[in-house]
Amino acid sequence: MWSRAVRAPSRIDRELFARISPTSVLAGGPGFHAEEELAYELGYRRRQGSLALAVATFYSRYHGLRSVEQLHPPATDTLVIGNGQDGESYGAELATDYRVTDRWRLRAGYTELRVHIWPNPGSTDQSRGASESHTPERQFFLQSSVDLPADLRFDAGLRAIDDITNQQVPGYGELNAKLSWQPMPALELSLVGQNLLHRRHVEFGAPGATRREIERGVYGAVAWRF
Repeated sequence: MWSRAVRAPSRIDRELFARISPTSVLAGGPGFHAEEELAYELGYRRRQGSLALAVATFYSRYHGLRSVEQLHPPATDTLVIGNGQDGESYGAELATDYRVTDRWRLRAGYTELRVHIWPNPGSTDQSRGASESHTPERQFFLQSSVDLPADLRFDAGLRAIDDITNQQVPGYGELNAKLSWQPMPALELSLVGQNLLHRRHVEFGAPGATRREIERGVYGAVAWRF
C-alpha cells in the first residue's frame, strides 16, 4: 500500500517571534512550506484454527521537515524556522492472537522502528532531528483475558518499552490488571491496577523540571450501560 500525507504550515511556523536569550530570537519563516511524507506498507495476515498471525513492514520518506536555521551563520543571534531537513523511518510489526480455550485469550505484539533525520545541503540546523524522533526503537506487549466463573473476568497486560535515547528516557516494563464483575448485562463493577511493577517511571520528556513521572495507581469503577 502507498499513501501520502502533508502537514500544512501553522501560524507558529510562519509568524512566531520569541526571544530565547538576551542576545538571540527565534522567528517563524514566511516561506515555510508543508512537510510531506510518502509511506509504503506491506503486510501478511493468516488465521489457522485458534491462532491468528499478522506481519507488517513499513517505510516512510519525509521531505522538508521543520528545522531551525541560523539567519547570520555562524552567529546564533537570529534563528528562523525552515524546511531544512529530510528523513526516513522503517520497521516491522508482528501481532498474534491465540485462543487457548473458549474462555482464555492471549494476544502479543512486537514493533521494531528506526528513524533517521538529516540536514539538507546548505542547512545550518544543529539539532540533527533530535526534535523529530522521540520514539522507542522496540516495543513489546502481552495481553491475557480470562472469563472466570460467577460472571467474573480478569484482564492483564504486560508491556516492555525500549529507551528514548535523545530524551534520556530509560527503557521500562510495566503491568496493568483489571478484575471485573458483570452481574447483569448493563452493569459492570471493576478493580483496576495500573503500572504495578514500579512505584513510578518516566515515559516521555527531556530531563528537567517539566518532566513528569507516571505513578502506580489502583482504583475501582462502576459502569452502567444504557
